[in-house]
Amino acid sequence: MRKVLPIQTPSVAGYKRYAHFLAIMENDPASVPWIYNHFLQLHTEKAMEQDIHWLSFYMGEYYMFRHTNNPFLYYQEVEVPFMSTIVAMDELIRRCIDRGQYVFIECDCFYLTHSGYFEQTHRRSQVLVIGYDPAGEQFIVMDYSSRNNQYEAIEMSAAQLLTAAKSAYEIEANNRSKMIIIEQVKDASYPFNLDLAYHLLEDYLLGRNTYERFPIFSRPRENAVYGIRVYDELRRHIGLMRANDGKVRSSLLPYHILWEHKKCLSGLVDYLVTNKQIEERPELQAQLNAVEKQALLIRNAMLRYFISDQNERLIASIDEKLDQLQTSEAAALEQLLAAMRQPVGKKSIR
Repeated sequence: MRKVLPIQTPSVAGYKRYAHFLAIMENDPASVPWIYNHFLQLHTEKAMEQDIHWLSFYMGEYYMFRHTNNPFLYYQEVEVPFMSTIVAMDELIRRCIDRGQYVFIECDCFYLTHSGYFEQTHRRSQVLVIGYDPAGEQFIVMDYSSRNNQYEAIEMSAAQLLTAAKSAYEIEANNRSKMIIIEQVKDASYPFNLDLAYHLLEDYLLGRNTYERFPIFSRPRENAVYGIRVYDELRRHIGLMRANDGKVRSSLLPYHILWEHKKCLSGLVDYLVTNKQIEERPELQAQLNAVEKQALLIRNAMLRYFISDQNERLIASIDEKLDQLQTSEAAALEQLLAAMRQPVGKKSIR
């Protein structure tokens, strides 16, 4: 019988640096307030001319395992080359699974058969190992499959995983490839912080640099754009794609992240009402549900644009829909902030 650790479909799965950790955290329903407290602000983490992962949630740190305010997961970070001198990597991974520990490990996509880069490009990425078969010859990992572009459980041979992991730390000179051993903390809790949520949403609505008020993490890149101002960058991205400008790569990712952000906003309102943090406001809930649906339509329209060989009429309509979404979202957030300033049976927002 296979040994497989429990996993959940993550609330935010656009990037694996969120998905791998949320998939573990969300085994515990007590993690919900933490998620709604932290996935509220967006920023342009990188320049779109340099990386397709340019739009991201602003959480202060690139990887969730470096986020110090997370009581639900315990991490042990080790260097793969160093650990390989102590114990065989496959044996270490099996021991971790037996102890109820998940293993996040860097891999070279060139050797991963489920990757779109398989036998084409050497590129570092990560998989989350969640189990193995009785003979120890197969591992079960969480990753995106090029077959359907879904975050899902995938079986791979131990030999394939070891080859991909070894190559990951050989790709670059002086590379310190990491293995993160992750354990879910039992009986963890996190009290929802209404003030924090309010200020993050206010930062978003005003397009304000959150780092300037909470300078406790690494300084973000210069010229980063925050909050609702990311719509300007999305429109610029669309303009460059329409012009066939070679400065940017066509990518669905920023539009997927945009949609996931609206999912978080919609879920936040439901959470606040259910937990009596704000008065029940059916109109506000309907507004944010509509915003989430608008964002999903934009994401799906962009997917059709890529499939239809870059239909000019379709991408022009996406540009217009972004304007409509920005207007609808701003109006809904103003209502939400007003509701949060009058919480049920609580002190006013400071």
